[in-house]
Amino acid sequence: MVLHDCESPLEDAGLFVYPLVTLWMLIGMAYIAEDHFSPALDGIVVRYQIPDAVAGATVLAVGTSFPEVIIGFVSQFLSREADPSITLGVT
Repeated sequence: MVLHDCESPLEDAGLFVYPLVTLWMLIGMAYIAEDHFSPALDGIVVRYQIPDAVAGATVLAVGTSFPEVIIGFVSQFLSREADPSITLGVT
């Protein structure tokens, strides 16, 4: 896969497209979190009698590290040289 960043006739379209896609993804994530993730978390908290503070801290920890995990996996699969240290975050 070859990416030509500057040779596209629609190179200025990114100024319009990227913010729209970002907004669309944020709205989609909010919908998924509100309608699916929160009820699932509430069910886990009730079933296993986990304190709300512990459940909130766990969700916060997973939520803050999840983007790094996704970036690691994406970089692993899109990289030309497969290196497990990229996915594991080893430098």
